[in-house]
This record gives sequence, structure tokens and C-alpha cells, in this order.
Amino acid sequence: DDDDRPKERQKAFLVCGHLGFDDSSNTAPPLGSVLAAVNGKELGTNAISLSEIRETVRQGLPFTLSFKLEPLGRKEEKRLAKAVRAVNGLVQISRYLDHV
Repeated sequence: DDDDRPKERQKAFLVCGHLGFDDSSNTAPPLGSVLAAVNGKELGTNAISLSEIRETVRQGLPFTLSFKLEPLGRKEEKRLAKAVRAVNGLVQISRYLDHV
């Protein structure tokens, strides 16, 4: 393994784009930022599970996401680059559809 991060750190939600982000009242986190907490519940402490995060988003109610910027391992950098390319493709499609 070329990544020296512990296994639990290899599973992370990273910011890979800002499509749909409302920057009128919030500052967009930098690309590569790691999701640290949802509604004040810290990830990685068993305070919130993936299913709870999904349910929070599905409810359609306001919620708070907190991020932190940390150095990424090589595998994380590669995954992030791939995700950024995918999001950029979605942005281009979205812009095209806005003008059709």
C-alpha cells in the first residue's frame, strides 16, 4: 500500500466541486476539503453514520456541513482528481442544458 494513512482515514467525503452550492450566504470549502461533521456531529467518532447522513440530506431540511483541509495521500489525490473531472463534466452538461 503506497498510502500511509490508517484504514479509517481512507474513507472520507472530499469536496470535488461546487455544483449547486449556494455561495450567497456560505463560503465554499476548497476542493479536497474533508467532510468533518454534519449538524455538529463529527464523522469518525461514531456520532453519525452514512445512513444518517443520507437521511439528513433526503429530508430536504436545512443542515450544516463542516469541513477541514488536511493533506491527502496519493490514493486520495487520485480519487479526488477523478471526481473533479466527473463534476466538471456535469457542470458543462448543466450549462449546456441551461441554454437549450
